[in-house]
Amino acid sequence: MLVGDAAAAALHGEEGRTLADAIGDHFNARQCRLGLAWAHMCRGDTASAISQYADLIAEARNAHDVMSLVSAVVPGAFALAFHGDVDGARATATTAIEACTELGFLLAEAYAGIVMADLAAGDGAAALAAAKTAMRSDTNVAVEKLKLV
Repeated sequence: MLVGDAAAAALHGEEGRTLADAIGDHFNARQCRLGLAWAHMCRGDTASAISQYADLIAEARNAHDVMSLVSAVVPGAFALAFHGDVDGARATATTAIEACTELGFLLAEAYAGIVMADLAAGDGAAALAAAKTAMRSDTNVAVEKLKLV
């Protein structure tokens, strides 16, 4: 995923998920399934990506796994925006903002879901405002962390 190879992400995601499921490692099975959902999104199969992200979000919530929740809601909002579901993208991005706030980082990425929803709605001014909020949010988190040091 990190180098943009959707085919490799799908291949290794499937292999990793199978292994993680076999040994009962639910966290890493979810992480591997993120690669599968991402590959579907990159290939333009947003309906499959949306379904997979929705399943991951539900499982992460049930497991109280904030890291997997964040890892699913951020790109899940993008998939919904790419699919044209502006309201779903905005709602999922709002969930991402809440989860990232709890996690303490990745707020800019969460706000990017709002940017994508606004762009999908054709509202460039709102997207620009959300992008500015995104940039301030990560700056504010960094400043607060420096105060703790």
